[in-house]
Amino acid sequence: MSPLTDAQWHVGRLLETRGIFSRTSEVMTEIQGGDPADELVDVRRQKAYDASHLQELGHVHDVEKSGQITGYDLSDAKWVRTYRLEVQMPAVTVNDLSTLPKVPLPDRALVERPVSSVTTAPQGFEGEGFPVRRAFAGMTMRDLDPFVHMDQMGEVDYAPGEPKGTPWHPHRGFETVTYMIDGTFAHQDSHGGGGLITNGATQWMTAGGGILHIETPPEELVISGGLFHGIQLWVNLPAKSKMIPPAYQNLEAEEVTLLSSADGGSLVRVIAGELGDYRGPGSTHTPMALMHATISPGALLELPWNAGFNALVYVLTGSGRVDGGRRVHSGQLVAFGPGDWVAVRNHDPQNASGVNLEILVLGGQPIREPVEHYGPFVMNTRDEIRQALEDFEAGRLGTIPPNALMPHVPDPDPIRAEHTGI
Repeated sequence: MSPLTDAQWHVGRLLETRGIFSRTSEVMTEIQGGDPADELVDVRRQKAYDASHLQELGHVHDVEKSGQITGYDLSDAKWVRTYRLEVQMPAVTVNDLSTLPKVPLPDRALVERPVSSVTTAPQGFEGEGFPVRRAFAGMTMRDLDPFVHMDQMGEVDYAPGEPKGTPWHPHRGFETVTYMIDGTFAHQDSHGGGGLITNGATQWMTAGGGILHIETPPEELVISGGLFHGIQLWVNLPAKSKMIPPAYQNLEAEEVTLLSSADGGSLVRVIAGELGDYRGPGSTHTPMALMHATISPGALLELPWNAGFNALVYVLTGSGRVDGGRRVHSGQLVAFGPGDWVAVRNHDPQNASGVNLEILVLGGQPIREPVEHYGPFVMNTRDEIRQALEDFEAGRLGTIPPNALMPHVPDPDPIRAEHTGI
């Protein structure tokens, strides 16, 4: 293998921090024309780019302007926008963490949770065709309980006309939590809930006994294009609560509880649940916690964690280390074993070119009941699934309200029960 130019090295580091490759050596092999790494997805279609474009974006300074790197075309807008999103996320941030309350340090006499598994989320498409990563793929319901499903939505910067959403569709038996890290989604449901979810806000929809809803980009975003990055999480309900009346919570970004780690190197956004004496704004039927943390280069985040909850960490962007040194990167889910606290370190060096590690931390009290999951329904038995389908077909899960939001892409079947529909 021939020596790498400065431009090749910088591009390799950028791709590595995006989670497209797990080792820098794989990046270099791909850049120089070797076999593509397994996780190379969107950029595989691209051809070549002038390395000077990196310098023009202001993210790389030591670039040979005449250098050509085969395999990638930085002029391809999709790749450029995806990288630029890495720099801009997330919407809710704090410049001076010293002004925030501190996360309590865990009791060292208690047990740090060991890592039980690390899985990589496959990519797919949802609704009208927006990109997602299936965060819980490969996990058993026993390990996820009380959670059922989670998608990382987007992490793209759409061109005009590109933003997509979902058509009207039903749910029964659980709660959907949509957290918009960057961008805007419009929501409406058949029970009177709805509004804009934007830039750090969360909607918490209790489907309960049944509801119809739609999530779609607002018209102005479709026209202009723009950032789109969020999470949708499904939280199971116990049998006694599966048929409760539907409900809706709108949690604005400014309502989220903001905390700093003890060393001042991490920002923790508590959306639901408790962390020490602090509590997030989300009201949950199932005891749980949901947090989004930004860990600075070289920083260590230690979180005391309810021993009765499971503990999951999903890496949104960047890379880090868990369990004393095991490396994880964007698009990976870490499941922890029993214990009292969890620790995650951003392994990037403490320098100006380091990349923040963005993680979602979640856990809840296991329900420990049978789970039958079919498309948009989560029940306890197959008979209950059949009943949900019958009720949906008979219109008993709700009706589309007058003057309702509609998909921007015409849908010949405006209400449907999709197998993977959110």
